[in-house]
Amino acid sequence: MGEPKIENPENEYSFEDGLERALTEVSDLLKRQEYVVVAITGSSHDVGKSTLQAELGNRLLQTGVDVEGYSEIENLGYASLHFSDAAAGKVIIFGAEPTVYSEKGKQNQDKHLAGVAGQQGLTIPKIDLRILIYRPDHPFTGEEKVCADIIIRNDRAIDDPRKMREE
Repeated sequence: MGEPKIENPENEYSFEDGLERALTEVSDLLKRQEYVVVAITGSSHDVGKSTLQAELGNRLLQTGVDVEGYSEIENLGYASLHFSDAAAGKVIIFGAEPTVYSEKGKQNQDKHLAGVAGQQGLTIPKIDLRILIYRPDHPFTGEEKVCADIIIRNDRAIDDPRKMREE
């Protein structure tokens, strides 16, 4: 338990460096495709998923990219997308997707996304960028390796006192 098992340690970043890496990856992907889909997953509550989603979305909006944010893939099926034809790119960010631990899990998640997107008349075959965020004091429960393109160790996150939880 604890820190995720990482196949490529060079993919682990601080919050700020991980955000910059994600912006670079999204920008590169937008040069080749109409939509980019980002899935953020976390080790637990209060690890920074919402903050990362908001900061990534705001930074992209500042560059002229349209951004739609949802908590998870299922919510896309109930949404009305409002992308501008004049946008520099179109990005969908899911801010609370379940952690994926295998290639089969990635395939299942991508298949689910394609089906939900298809209900909206969109051809989106897969998640393009998977970002995993964790706090060392909010450990993962699995012993398996996580499937993520970017892993963020968020040492700056703190518990939200407005959220009442029993541990």
